[in-house]
Amino acid sequence: MDDIDSLLSEAGNRNIKLWVEGDALRFQCAPAAMSDEFRANLKNRRNEIISALKTRRVGRSSGSTTPKFAVIGHDEIVPVIDYHRIRWGYMKSESANLKFSNATHAVFVVRGGVDVRILQQSVDFLLSRHTILKARVVDRPDGPVFVFDRECVVKVEFWDVSDADEEEREALARDLASSVVWRPFGQRSEPWFRVFVVKLGPGEHVIGFVIHHFIADAVSVNIAVHELFVGYTSFENGREPAFPPLPLQYSDCVASINQWLQCGNAEPHVLYWRQHLAGAPPTLLPPDVEPQPDDVGYERTYAFDLPDAAVKRLRGSTKSNNIALLSNLLVTLATSLALLGKTDDITIQTRVFGRLDPRLMTLIGAFFDAMALRIKVSPSATFAELVEQARQVYVNGAAHQALSYHLVKSILPEIGASDISPTLNFFNSYSERGAKLIDDQKTRRFEINPAPPTLHTAGGHSNFLIKVVHDRSGMHVTVEYLDLRYREDTIRRFADTFCYVFERMTANSNDPVSSLVLR
Repeated sequence: MDDIDSLLSEAGNRNIKLWVEGDALRFQCAPAAMSDEFRANLKNRRNEIISALKTRRVGRSSGSTTPKFAVIGHDEIVPVIDYHRIRWGYMKSESANLKFSNATHAVFVVRGGVDVRILQQSVDFLLSRHTILKARVVDRPDGPVFVFDRECVVKVEFWDVSDADEEEREALARDLASSVVWRPFGQRSEPWFRVFVVKLGPGEHVIGFVIHHFIADAVSVNIAVHELFVGYTSFENGREPAFPPLPLQYSDCVASINQWLQCGNAEPHVLYWRQHLAGAPPTLLPPDVEPQPDDVGYERTYAFDLPDAAVKRLRGSTKSNNIALLSNLLVTLATSLALLGKTDDITIQTRVFGRLDPRLMTLIGAFFDAMALRIKVSPSATFAELVEQARQVYVNGAAHQALSYHLVKSILPEIGASDISPTLNFFNSYSERGAKLIDDQKTRRFEINPAPPTLHTAGGHSNFLIKVVHDRSGMHVTVEYLDLRYREDTIRRFADTFCYVFERMTANSNDPVSSLVLR
C-alpha cells in the first residue's frame, strides 16, 4: 500500500483492531479478515504503523478531533445522538419502509440438533452483555431518547415444520423466516431484537436474528451471531461464555458523542467538508419524470452481475484490497454517470465503518455513517489516474468521518452544493481462503423472500442506491430506485453502461475516459 493512512483505513474496513503494547504491535480480528498478504504488509511496515498509532494516540489525548469515548453510565433514558434525530425523523415519516427498519438480519440453516432452551440462555446472556438490545426510541418534547427496559425479555420464536412433506419444508420455513424479518417493529412495547428457530427435521434447523436498524449496523449483526453461537456452545457444555468484559456500552458512546458535539469540536471537520463540497452540482441519473416531493411511489430493485472475467482481473490487479476495490467501483459509477448525465463533477455517497476507536470493535450499536466523495471525471484522465484520485479522496474523507453526513448535509446550502447524489454501498465478503464467520461444515446461509415493495414519497427517497456485494461467486449489483422517477429500461441502460465501463477499465487501466463510446 502506498501510505500508512491507507493501511490503517484498510485495517478498519476489515474490522482488524490494531494497538501498541510497549514496543509490540498487536491485532485482533476474525480469521476471515486477515489475509496472508495483509499480514505481511503489517509485518513489513510494523515500525511505521507503531509510530503512526502512537502519534494518533497523543493527538487524541491532547486534542478533540474525534470523540473521546468514556464509561459515563446512564439512567433509564439517554438522548439519541444529535445528528441521529434527522434519521429518526426520516424513519418515522417513512413508516411504511419496513426494509429500512429491519435491514439488519442474518438467517442460517444449522445442521444438527438445536435445543431452544439453551439458545434462550444464550439470548438472555447477550441481552445482559449489550444493553442497547433492551432499548427503544421514544419521542419526548425535547427530542427522541433511548428508553431502556431493564426487565426486557426476548423470547425465542419457534416453529416446527418437520411434519410437512420434504419438498415443502424449506418453502414453509422461508415464508416464516421472511414474516419475522420483514415484520415492522413497534415503537412502544416490543423489543427491537428478535431470534427465531424453524425446525426442518431432527438434524436441521433454520435460525434467524433481526435487530432494528436504528440501534445496530451490519457489523453488529455479525457480533450478535458470533456471540450467540459461542454462547450456545458454552451453555451446552455447562459453563458460562468466557467473553472479556465490554469496555463500553453503546449508550456510553452516544453520551460521549453528544458531549463532543456540544463542545464545538466538529469545526475542523466542518471546514474540510466545506472546502471539499463547495459548489458541487447535483449528481443524478437523468430521471424519466421529475415528481413532486409529496408524490408517492414504490421502491423497485434491479439486479445484475458484473462480468466474471473483469472481476477476476480486478481481483488480480488489486489483490482484493478493500479500498482499491471500492476505488475502482467509485470510478465505474462516476464515469457511468458522467457518460449518461450532464456533468463530469460527480459526488457519490458511500457507507463508512464508523468505529473509529478500537474499543468499539466488539460493541453492538449503530456506528455506520456515510460520507460524500467528489470525483472529477476528466475525459483526458486515464482510469488509473481516476482510481488514484478516488482512493485519495476516500482516505482524506475517512480522516474526517467523525462528522456525520447528516451534519455535512446541513451546510450544503451555505456552500452552494447540492445534496442530490447517488449512494454506493460496497460489501466485501470475498476471501481467497474461504474463511467464514461461522462453521461452514454445520451452517449455510438461508435465503429469505425479498422485502415487500415499500412506498416512499419522492422527497423522502434518495436519487438511487447501488449495492455491490463481492463474494467468492463474483460481484453482484442491486440498484434500488423509485418508480416515480425511472422506468426499468432506463435502469437497464444504466446497468449496461456500468458493466461496459467496468470491463474497459479492468481490461486496460491506462486507457483515457475519452476512449469510451456510449452505446
